[in-house]
Amino acid sequence: MVKISYEKEKFITEELEFCIEDTKNIFLEGRTESNNRLCYLGIWTNKKGLKEVTLSDNNIYFDYSLTCSVSTEITIKNFLRKHTAIKAISKDMFFSKLDDIKTILES
Repeated sequence: MVKISYEKEKFITEELEFCIEDTKNIFLEGRTESNNRLCYLGIWTNKKGLKEVTLSDNNIYFDYSLTCSVSTEITIKNFLRKHTAIKAISKDMFFSKLDDIKTILES
């Protein structure tokens, strides 16, 4: 008789909370679960509408709405689900990262 050792993964679902003062003016930094790379989410409004931008490595994902009444909760919730080590960052830091990626894409 041969004994074979093996491992099983257990998936645990946790309910977590992340406090946000203004869901239409938020800038977040997190790390991807798969490869621990930095990723950013920026949501803000201006006179032209609502902007949602996700930055990861050399990618920029941009979505906008001409009206500011669109809910951003789902976008934020998806970012929180897919990333770890999430923290709020300043608008200046977010735009600095955006400029860094745009420079890479333009070269």
